[in-house]
Amino acid sequence: MTTILQTLTPHRQARLPHPGTTAITILLLVMALAGVLAASLTSGDVDLSTQQVLRVLFIPRDAVGDAERLPILIRPFVDESALESGDRLAHIVVHNLRLPRALLGMLAGASLALAGVMLQDTLRNPLAEPGILGVSSGAVVLVAIVTVFKIPIAYSVMPLLALLGGLAAGSLLLVAASLKTDPVRLVLIGAAMTAFLNAVVIIAISIGEPFDIQLLYRFMVGS
Repeated sequence: MTTILQTLTPHRQARLPHPGTTAITILLLVMALAGVLAASLTSGDVDLSTQQVLRVLFIPRDAVGDAERLPILIRPFVDESALESGDRLAHIVVHNLRLPRALLGMLAGASLALAGVMLQDTLRNPLAEPGILGVSSGAVVLVAIVTVFKIPIAYSVMPLLALLGGLAAGSLLLVAASLKTDPVRLVLIGAAMTAFLNAVVIIAISIGEPFDIQLLYRFMVGS
């Protein structure tokens, strides 16, 4: 065990990437994010063209079809002669459905990335992440218990329960961190906690009914 811990413990400070490489990587990631955002706004049950999205993205609903209300920077990319009342549907689809969902997905992804970076920096271990440290499993345990044992709690409260479960698991990990300052041992404690909590989830699934299990799986995959 000592040999394994010594192997996992970093012996030297990692070299920082070249600033030019970092800038190029950030630029490529921003371009990829813009492409994904554009695809999320145009693709779906109601297919919209890029022209339609640009025509309705920067104007209020009551100004749909009015070329004078388009921003000056957008006008060169938009065929103003194609403005039509059918854009009202596109405005509803973009502003009420796709744009909020895309922005929320971007915010959630950024939050997860920030949480992972903070964990890895705090524990000084590149393998540290909520799935290994038991936080994710702690969130699932409470939801599994409520779902399988049919505790009368509104489905809209499930995300709050998951948050409380993750906070409880994280708090236990912090208590362990106060006792064991070695970050590698802390990761091992988190892995053991994850295995235990996953076992609790499996037990709950094994005694649950098919409908409850299906509902739990939908929650676990984020659907």
